Amino acid sequence: MKKLEEQIRDIYDSKSLSIVQLELIKNKTLRNNKSIIKSISHIFKYAAIFILILGVCTLFIYPKHQQNIIINNFAEEIAIKHQRQVPSEFLSNSIIDLNSKMKKLNFNLILPKRNIFELELIGAKYCSVNNRIAAKLELKNRSNETVTCYVFKKTEKFNFDNQVNSNNSTVTFWDNNDVIFALAQNN
Repeated sequence: MKKLEEQIRDIYDSKSLSIVQLELIKNKTLRNNKSIIKSISHIFKYAAIFILILGVCTLFIYPKHQQNIIINNFAEEIAIKHQRQVPSEFLSNSIIDLNSKMKKLNFNLILPKRNIFELELIGAKYCSVNNRIAAKLELKNRSNETVTCYVFKKTEKFNFDNQVNSNNSTVTFWDNNDVIFALAQNN
């Protein structure tokens, strides 16, 4: 009788696959590998498209969100200062006179060309807006109500053309590329 090891070897040898069967298994494995690679490439393609879309959205939406935060912070600070109604240090109805007196400003003080045609200049004082030196122009409207116009150096890369309601005041912003104007009046 054959030894046990030889019997086991004979059984395994009789159960071996033919060359045709081995080729079929090999081809099926290759096809499975190709389909896995194809699936992974689709996943990467869709991930790349998603990242691209997310990047484009961030590029356009985030800066606008940041602009709104900056403008709302300015508006809140300006509205609070407007409500305090601190009197002017330099009394004059001439912007040229005020510009010559206010030497600490890091810009030329000018009257805005819009939104103040019905207002009378009373005077000005130094103040700050977001830690920037600014001039607060005190103006009176036809109803003898005080309207304030804050003028400060522009460092932002976007244009100001906004109106914000804050602390019982309406603050209207615009710029001339050098300075920002913020006109505050009671609601």
